[in-house]
Amino acid sequence: MRDVYRKAIISVFWTLVVVSALIVTFMLITMLADIESFSFLFIVVPAILLSASGIALIILAARNIRQRLLRSFFLLTGSSATAITLSAILHNLVYALIVYLADKGLFTLPDNFDEPFFFMIAIIVAPLGLVVGIIGTAILIHGKKMMR
Repeated sequence: MRDVYRKAIISVFWTLVVVSALIVTFMLITMLADIESFSFLFIVVPAILLSASGIALIILAARNIRQRLLRSFFLLTGSSATAITLSAILHNLVYALIVYLADKGLFTLPDNFDEPFFFMIAIIVAPLGLVVGIIGTAILIHGKKMMR
């Protein structure tokens, strides 16, 4: 792998890690400080950065990394980062569609209904994959032979 691509991939990876840490920090601050209203930009901008860095990491890793295990961890990290945002968006869109169709009289919804599939992906599956991918990639990056 050429040195330019190696540096680009590592830069995108650490950008993704920092953005993920900022998102987690913001979520903890809003929960612990009991903040009810916050700027929409505090959610949208980090989500866009997380998805963009995830997509960039997927493209760079798929094209330029030859080591199978390292490429797998990079792809897991990038796809999990992208899946968090996409699953949150799909959760809201599917929920809105179900509520719209229920309002049109096609079916009735139970009380406290929520769409669970994309919600579980966005809240449990994708963040777990992101953590595993970040840890695995960080260990392999700092190995002596994997990024040379």
